[in-house]
Amino acid sequence: MKDHEDNEKVIENLQGLVEEEKKEVSELRNQVKGLELAAKTKDEILAKVDDETTKVQTVFKEIVTKSEEIYQSYKKALATFGGDPLPLPPPAEGPKGVLRMFSWLLSEFEGLQEIAEIAEDNAAAVASEGLMAIMRRAGCADLDRLADRGFNFPSHEELSSVLESVQGLKKAFFRSFWLISGRETVQAIAVAQLEAVSVLDLEAFVFCVRECFANVPL
Repeated sequence: MKDHEDNEKVIENLQGLVEEEKKEVSELRNQVKGLELAAKTKDEILAKVDDETTKVQTVFKEIVTKSEEIYQSYKKALATFGGDPLPLPPPAEGPKGVLRMFSWLLSEFEGLQEIAEIAEDNAAAVASEGLMAIMRRAGCADLDRLADRGFNFPSHEELSSVLESVQGLKKAFFRSFWLISGRETVQAIAVAQLEAVSVLDLEAFVFCVRECFANVPL
């Protein structure tokens, strides 16, 4: 009888151990599933990051590739105002090339105000001398009074009461003089100024080269 009871206890203990083992196995399976899910999520995130990185690198490459095209278009536009852009920075791949391009653009923006002011002055000079020449040619007798030292030119604001009466003349001047030859003359002046600056730069370069090699024994 006693042996029977002992056997039952042993069986109960074994059953308890089996249940615990089952529980541990189940927990381990759940942990494995969690790790597998986490690994899958990580792989998906890495794949997405890799895809986005490839897209960004493609954009960087396109920007760097188009830099020369941008430079030539900008140079052509700037030449009409008598300006000349700085040389493009040496090409580089990836973010470095894009940063160099943006730095170059920022340096160009700093000089645009001066170029715009020169262009405005050229336009004002051509427009005013053209109008005065037309007036003199038409026989305006009082034109020379404007050159008298004692003549005080009114401000634009002070002319507000008179401006209304000259709108028709302004339109005729713009249509018959400025659009036909005035604007073209300003652009020609800008080109001539740009060429003069280029010649001066070349002369300065030649002078520096001569100075550098003047004392070099042959």
